[in-house]
Amino acid sequence: MKTPVSVVVRHAPSGLTWPDAENRVELWDNLLMLGLGSVLGFAALAFGTTEPWSEFILECGAAALFLLWAARQVVEGALQLRPSPLYFPTLAFALLVAVQLVFGISVYRYATVQETFRQLAYGLLMFVAIQCFHSRQQIQRFLFGMSVFGFLLAVFAILQDLTSNGKLYWVRPPMVKAWAYGPYVNHSHWAGLMELLTPLPLALLMRQRATPPEKALLGFAALMMGSTIFLSGSRGGMISFAMQVVFGATLMLLRGRSSERLRDLAILAVIGVALLAWLGGERVSRRIESAYSEGGATMSNTLDARFRLALDKDTLAMAKARPIAGWGLNCFTAAFPQFQTFYTDRFVNAAHNDFLQLLAETGVVGFAIMLWFLVAMFRSALRRTTPVGFVSSAKLAALVACTGILVHGLVDFNLHVAANAALFYVLAALASAEEVEGASRNVVRREREQGPILVQDVTLS
Repeated sequence: MKTPVSVVVRHAPSGLTWPDAENRVELWDNLLMLGLGSVLGFAALAFGTTEPWSEFILECGAAALFLLWAARQVVEGALQLRPSPLYFPTLAFALLVAVQLVFGISVYRYATVQETFRQLAYGLLMFVAIQCFHSRQQIQRFLFGMSVFGFLLAVFAILQDLTSNGKLYWVRPPMVKAWAYGPYVNHSHWAGLMELLTPLPLALLMRQRATPPEKALLGFAALMMGSTIFLSGSRGGMISFAMQVVFGATLMLLRGRSSERLRDLAILAVIGVALLAWLGGERVSRRIESAYSEGGATMSNTLDARFRLALDKDTLAMAKARPIAGWGLNCFTAAFPQFQTFYTDRFVNAAHNDFLQLLAETGVVGFAIMLWFLVAMFRSALRRTTPVGFVSSAKLAALVACTGILVHGLVDFNLHVAANAALFYVLAALASAEEVEGASRNVVRREREQGPILVQDVTLS
């Protein structure tokens, strides 16, 4: 009896290319990037996504993007999961919330479940962003799209401010009594959005291939977005933006950026100061002076800094009562009244301090996970890459953007506004992006260089 013999036949290398496969990959990437930008844009335009209907659409959009990514894996016949240092802290936080729900730690289960869906949407958006930010081209498209969106939104906000009739989009009265700006009911949350968007065109401005006209347009876009932070009257936004400028300038000096780029940014800063002095110098000075008022700290005067300090003190007492796992995610409003030491006839909807509220709701365990997340993001963004180019600049711009809203979080609750939180997590994905510059196309490139390999097993008996 003859022994079967296996013969492997390999096709010789040839000049045959597979443009269809490459175009298909690019099509998927473009669809995901377009969907990601559309969801983030909708979230901002829908009054910051602070109402149930808009939150539902945001959650559905995040789920649809994840399913689109999953469909790509099925069609391509291979699982492509890009690495990120943010995976483990995100999963750890999800596990903590699950423990709160399963073991009855949450004092208001319904509120925790509702917030869990929102956090899941943020996680899905961040995951899709991690998968999208794999090439220089995709990152550049994202930054360009968000820069154009931010500029147009800033122009709209200024026009609405100059012609305001007290209604959002000139047609809808705000659902609550607040200081509205742009499409946002709360001017401080608008400032948080602009803190996230303003650094993005600066990364495009610092490209080596950027022409003088492009630099002028990108610089003007950054000026318009940044100016609305001051025109909105948000003191927390002003301080946070100033910290962003100092932090960004320090990073550039430490990274040894070229003198030409430093000169461009210095000119931009001088023009920005002059623009603010001309447009809103008096308004800005009045807002800074109002930090301490003659009336003192009362709930009817929540802008007074002394009220914020009293609120911080009571939130800290709330955290000390349940130090390990907290009162439950999104349970601040349910548990806070028993720790409140000041009189009010209004509803305290948040701690006005994202960090203390997280500590009260999730305890030291959740606070430690948050620090883990931030350390992973900062370490990845600050890791020196060689050569230092556009991708490095884009990561640093995203880090500066996230830093601004984190500083603002000491005196406000921007990360409890869905539109701002979603954009924060997407930019965190960009700041911590790894294996960029077309890592996903190595297979296609190798096939183009060597020719396709066809393997055929033939059994001879």
